[in-house]
Amino acid sequence: MSIGFWVVCGVVLFVIGNVMALKPPIHETRLTTIRLHARSLGLIPKLISVPAWLGTNLPSDRKLPKMIACYTLVNDTWQLPSGTFVVKDNAWQAVAETSNTHPLNDKAITTLQPYLLGLTSKANSISVFFYDEAYGKSFAIRDKTADDVIKQEIDTLYEYLNGLANI
Repeated sequence: MSIGFWVVCGVVLFVIGNVMALKPPIHETRLTTIRLHARSLGLIPKLISVPAWLGTNLPSDRKLPKMIACYTLVNDTWQLPSGTFVVKDNAWQAVAETSNTHPLNDKAITTLQPYLLGLTSKANSISVFFYDEAYGKSFAIRDKTADDVIKQEIDTLYEYLNGLANI
């Protein structure tokens, strides 16, 4: 084998390596699928710093990242009472400044349970704080049906938030 052969092999491997590095990791592709599908439904995904009320009201076994996704559903015809809630025992529990008579207090969580952390309601919007990155990573790497399951569960989240607003 000549030195020319090894040089050509090295160049080909170098080019292939650089092309493979351009492909985003699968968890980032799934996170993009989550956020784009949510946006197509009318949910507004934002990455925000964790609110102080959320960090102080979570159980000690849950670790918070510095940033968290907030998915907001806005409808100008709604007249919702203001409230702030955290997840406790698979239900929304009012935070201290929210009245315990709020209609969402003790409302069961029916979708994406381990990934939802908190919820706020305002006059015309409901926002849910969601570990979307952890949710996207929860699927197996080679799972062919992951995108379909993600879309179905984001559809369910959308319907759930609409249902909460109509209580």
